Amino acid sequence: MQSNENRSSTEKSHLDYNVIIAVMLLLDIHYESGDKRLLLKCASMLEACVRNSPANSEAKLYLVRVYGKLGMFIPCADLYDTMDIKYVQHATLGYLLCRYMTSLGHDNASFQICQLAQNYFHTQRKDCTESLITCYRNGSFEQIIEFLKYRNSMDKSLHNYTTKMESSFVDLVYRWKADEKIDQLCYKELLNLDFDINDLLDHRDFDVLIDFNPAGNRRNDQDIKDNFNREKDWLKFRRLLLASLYYIGSNVQGVEPSSLQANGNNNQEVMFDDEKLNFAVIRKIMTELSCGWCDVTEKKYQFDGPLTTRIPLCHEAKYRENVHLLLRYCLAVMTSSCRGADDDVMAKLTETSSKVVENLKAFMESEGMNFEVDCDGNSESSDVPSILMQFNSEAVERRALLTEMFSVTAIFVTSMKKFVKEMKTEMQRRRRKKKQISTVKKDIVENYQHFCNELSQLGDEMVKNFNKCRQFIDDKMEIEQVSDQLHRQELEDKDDGVDNLMIWNRIISYASASYSTSIKQQSEVVQLRLANLNTSSKL
Repeated sequence: MQSNENRSSTEKSHLDYNVIIAVMLLLDIHYESGDKRLLLKCASMLEACVRNSPANSEAKLYLVRVYGKLGMFIPCADLYDTMDIKYVQHATLGYLLCRYMTSLGHDNASFQICQLAQNYFHTQRKDCTESLITCYRNGSFEQIIEFLKYRNSMDKSLHNYTTKMESSFVDLVYRWKADEKIDQLCYKELLNLDFDINDLLDHRDFDVLIDFNPAGNRRNDQDIKDNFNREKDWLKFRRLLLASLYYIGSNVQGVEPSSLQANGNNNQEVMFDDEKLNFAVIRKIMTELSCGWCDVTEKKYQFDGPLTTRIPLCHEAKYRENVHLLLRYCLAVMTSSCRGADDDVMAKLTETSSKVVENLKAFMESEGMNFEVDCDGNSESSDVPSILMQFNSEAVERRALLTEMFSVTAIFVTSMKKFVKEMKTEMQRRRRKKKQISTVKKDIVENYQHFCNELSQLGDEMVKNFNKCRQFIDDKMEIEQVSDQLHRQELEDKDDGVDNLMIWNRIISYASASYSTSIKQQSEVVQLRLANLNTSSKL
């Protein structure tokens, strides 16, 4: 696509809308067929459009969505940055990045994006307060009401709450180390389980994209409302998970040997204070988790409509079930350390730990987890480089979710080390005094070590898979970005072959950088948790 019209770089070309209409036609076919080639073809057309009209923000927004579906986050962030998003646009357009940043495994960029958004919300609240003072001084009481409405609206913005949640979540799940204080990594207001997430307001702007669909297929208010309800349901789960990690981790860091209560002869079981151990809060979280998702199915929205939430994939991975099982396991360990244990507790621990590992293994071995796919015979004759068809873009999000689940599991389990170690110390003390040792507590210690070892084996397998994926990408991207020499010659023989070649090389570079960065960061997270598990298993 070339335009010979004389115009500045800040003006749109009259051909731009023709390109977008063509893209929408291809997306309609993709909606029915699911053919990845069509998405890649759309990416190349939109890249050409943006190259000829750098100021065309609409083409950039479409391109962000296309790259998001292809599992490439780096071009999404780059394009978003070129649009110079400011002020309230963080609340109206920020959802485009928030949906993909953590789900595609880019936790470092996710933290930066969340902090940028939080800086805006913090600044606007400060500015609103100063404006209110000015209005009082000047007697502009009508404006006071407007400023208060705006401030309250931003405080309850979906994007405000989401970025605050993801910032704390990334810090805790992906970056937390055993020697760091958990209470310094979370926004305290996120731990308020009494706050009604249903009060959040939806400021997402979908009308920024012109809807070229026929009347019967256009995005509608009901689709947006249904999607918003699912977004709130997702945030409710996210809050429960964050609170679970916080309260379980706080128990470990908050309990000191001085809080142990035993008589002078050390004949009584070691006792902890229930209130300090947050037993009531943990049980409340478990009750809410047991309620399940409001709806695990989700409608397939039009391309320029709402973005599908992560709930369907999390339901498939049994994420919510695993968190409930882990809380049940931790509560049983803490209770046994506090008040003693019986055979029923041991049976519960064995069943729970086995089920958690089983769910993780099942998801790791599920269909769609392989990063490399075989191309069919038509790939050679298509307009899309075959190398791009060899990447399974759906595996990016699935692997990122598996990494997150593994990290969450490891944090829960390693948080129990202090309680299990106390049991082992008590047994050693009783053994030296030739007193009877609780066989149940001995079984609990052995079960804990077995649990850690099973998770370590699972983590080692994940690291091997990550290394295999990275090697696959490196082999494919080693020297030439378009590896098929015949396809390269075919592109160069066309009139616009050079431009096409540059565009495809750019897309291949984006794919390489995005997938490699995601895999690298996921591998680092798993290795960090493996170190925690190996230390915990030694007691």
